[in-house]
Amino acid sequence: MKKAVLFCFGLIFISSVISALPRGEFRTLGSFQFSHLSIAPPDALTNPQQSPRLAFSVGVGFCFPVSKTVSLETDILYRTKKAELTRFSGIEWNDTYYRMQCLTIPFLAHLRFPVSSIQLFAVFGVQGDWIFKSCIDNNKNDVRIEPIPGLKSYDLQAVGGVGIRRGRVSVEFRYEYGLLNLSKDKDSGLSIRSRGFDFLLAFRLF
Repeated sequence: MKKAVLFCFGLIFISSVISALPRGEFRTLGSFQFSHLSIAPPDALTNPQQSPRLAFSVGVGFCFPVSKTVSLETDILYRTKKAELTRFSGIEWNDTYYRMQCLTIPFLAHLRFPVSSIQLFAVFGVQGDWIFKSCIDNNKNDVRIEPIPGLKSYDLQAVGGVGIRRGRVSVEFRYEYGLLNLSKDKDSGLSIRSRGFDFLLAFRLF
């Protein structure tokens, strides 16, 4: 299942890149992001609460125009995610972190609004995550649990945001909302969904 999902994302990405080359633009991307897992167990008393912590992503992408105001974007990104467990079963926690490393491929549409020498734009679409490494670190007791128990290795998120572009440089703010339940146990009633937002910087190489 993991290989099939990864293969499909890779095939779509490569196809998009090939179609974009004649008239598109190649970009490098980097971002700072804050994300966490929204966990809703059947028993509300044990509800674990997380607080997002700073993480990052780097990668490359292609963007090509469809019309004067609309363009399409596809990227491939290496991303880290980090959140701190702050409360569990009514007890305050600290120094316990959820960490994930992902390969992310977004498929996005840009709606541009030219203003003088700059461009304002809205961005929306979906992105897939392949979570190839995850762990829970309890720094206080020097304990690591790897991988995160009961967590799927793939995710799908809706993405929306706004940005500004001037010359070769663009800056964006994106919000991500997990569409899939990441819990492997379908019968437990446990819901695990990803949430997060990014501050992204992109530079057009050509």
